[in-house]
Order: sequence, then C-alpha cells, then structure tokens
Amino acid sequence: MGVLDGEPADVADVVAFLAGPDSCWLTGQNLRATGGLLI
Repeated sequence: MGVLDGEPADVADVVAFLAGPDSCWLTGQNLRATGGLLI
C-alpha cells in the first residue's frame, strides 16, 4: 500500500462521490485522492 498524499477530507470527498448518483457512469478508473498533486 502506498503513501497517502491527500488529507482525510480528500478521501472522504472521493468516497462520497463514489457512493452518490454522479458516479453511476464511472467504470474502470483509478481515482487518487492527492489533494491536487496529480493533474
């Protein structure tokens, strides 16, 4: 397991997005909660 680059709030935002209806068409992606470190 790698080092977490983001803050806990960043991870919470990703989890909330994935649990919500906006992510229904998202498939086969790697989401990194890096706080904007990677673009």
